[in-house]
Amino acid sequence: MPEGKTIAEDAPPGRQPRGFRETVVWKLDALTQRVDRHRRDGDHVRALSDIMAVTHKLFQQSAPRAMSLSSPALNREAARLSESMLAGSAYKNDAPALSVRDGIHGKRRQRVILLATLLSDIGGHSRLVEDIVRRFVGRMDIGLVLTGLTLNEAPLTREAFDPSRLHIHCLDDDTHIERLHTGWDVIKSFAPDVIVDFSHPYDMICFALLHSAPARRKLHVWHADHSFALRPVDPETGLVSVTAYGEACARHYACGTGQAVINLPMTCADPYADVPEAAMSAGLRADDAFLTATCGSIAKFLPKTVRNYVDFIAARFRARGGAHVHIGPLTDDLKEAVTAAAVSARSSATVRHLPYVESLSQTLALLKPDIYLSSYPVAGGKATVEAMAAGCAIVHAVGHRVADGLDNFYPGALNWRTLDEFETCLAGVTADTVDCQRRLARAYFERAHAPALFEATLERLLSGAASESVQ
Repeated sequence: MPEGKTIAEDAPPGRQPRGFRETVVWKLDALTQRVDRHRRDGDHVRALSDIMAVTHKLFQQSAPRAMSLSSPALNREAARLSESMLAGSAYKNDAPALSVRDGIHGKRRQRVILLATLLSDIGGHSRLVEDIVRRFVGRMDIGLVLTGLTLNEAPLTREAFDPSRLHIHCLDDDTHIERLHTGWDVIKSFAPDVIVDFSHPYDMICFALLHSAPARRKLHVWHADHSFALRPVDPETGLVSVTAYGEACARHYACGTGQAVINLPMTCADPYADVPEAAMSAGLRADDAFLTATCGSIAKFLPKTVRNYVDFIAARFRARGGAHVHIGPLTDDLKEAVTAAAVSARSSATVRHLPYVESLSQTLALLKPDIYLSSYPVAGGKATVEAMAAGCAIVHAVGHRVADGLDNFYPGALNWRTLDEFETCLAGVTADTVDCQRRLARAYFERAHAPALFEATLERLLSGAASESVQ
């Protein structure tokens, strides 16, 4: 979209849009028409730039509203643009290649490409990719292609992304169209059997690579179920959901495409699998004061309309004393505001900040908080799974199915609707309550999110065996 263009300019002449949804519909219709015109004129650079700029803006506008939005017409036009941009493209002999190692006795191992926009040290999106790499890197040849890695992100320092075990390529060309063609050449050189797309909802480069690159099996991970997103249209591309709500959204979308929908249960490293209980009992706690903890990327804690993390922490310390541990990055301003709110609510309040931990589940198992507070104003899915793995009693909000992650918690978890209810809930927690809740959390993790279940489901997904039973 040209700089300065307003929403009203995309509306039919003579009237303004009524509400956010109608605004989005008009913008998507206008975008689809522009992309179609640019494609027919052979102006792929403008078409690609236009679609990425507008979809990124729509993603930013819809995510705070927790609205699942997509445009079948734009998705189809994006597929036609993908084919047009890559028509006649061939692997260049001088293209950067992802090397492939032979398996045992020279037998060719399955080759899997993971597509992503970017990864970060904190965030369930990145940790899900990491879980796949950790479990399959020794049995398959895995290539990771990132389309938009920025200098302030540092995911490749994590052990799972060791370049000696994993084939990694970060597309760093100057333009979108150059990144697309480089990615195409990299993928063709790797000759994958399977492509799995973890891209951000607005990443047209990943969309085009998934749509056009050759592979026996293609999968799109439906992790953006709370915002606008580009969606694949090829009926042979499977849709992989990681939550019950995501599965419902994917099945609704697949009614028009005929795509298979598969649920992949999130998991994490089991903190108790190889560590003696005696070692865990020592923990990180300095005293017996009431302890709460929470974790998430910075986006989970930024203000959302009437929801505010600072007010949340103030309510936590009005309810009772003790300490709170925040795991994950915070801006300096937010950290200062949170600490001030805690002390204002209770002068003896203590707030500790752990900007980064290698394993959340193990950290929580050692920390042994009395209560794990689901991140607020936006709940996290992967962090919830890790808290249940550690056997944490969880308290969460129930105002919005998506924003509060209501599909992620164990049945019977403590919950609240207003901050007054939150205070009452915390004030009423007893030792018996905590013990009961911990058992429920751990039992649900073992039943619904065990590493063995994740691995078995993923293995069926990558082989294609799961597609027959999930239509």
